[in-house]
Amino acid sequence: MSSPSSASSVSRCTAVFNVMRTGLNVLGAELGWMAGGVLHAIETRQLRKRITQEEASLGRALLEDADASTLDAIRKRITFLHDETERFATMREAARERHVTRLRERFGNGNETVQA
Repeated sequence: MSSPSSASSVSRCTAVFNVMRTGLNVLGAELGWMAGGVLHAIETRQLRKRITQEEASLGRALLEDADASTLDAIRKRITFLHDETERFATMREAARERHVTRLRERFGNGNETVQA
C-alpha cells in the first residue's frame, strides 16, 4: 500500500506535469499567433507600399495636369487601400480577441490554483 505522503507526492507531480502541459500548449498557441502576426505585418507593409506608389502616381498626374477622371480614379484607389489597411487592423484585433477567448475556454483563465 502507498502511504499518504507518497500519494501526495504523486498528486503534486501530476499537478506539476498538468501545469507544464498547459503552459506548453499555450506557448504553442502563442507561437502560432506570432507566426500569423508576421504574415499580417508583411501584408500590411505591402498595402502601405502600394499606397505610397499610388500617392506618387497622384503627384505625377497632378504635375502633368491630368484630367479629372484620372485624378479621381487615383484618389479612389488610395482611399480603398487606406480602408483596406484599417479593415485588416480591425480584423486582426477581433481575431486576437477570439484567440484569447479560445485559449481561456480551453485552458482556463489562469486564476486556478494548484492544491497539493
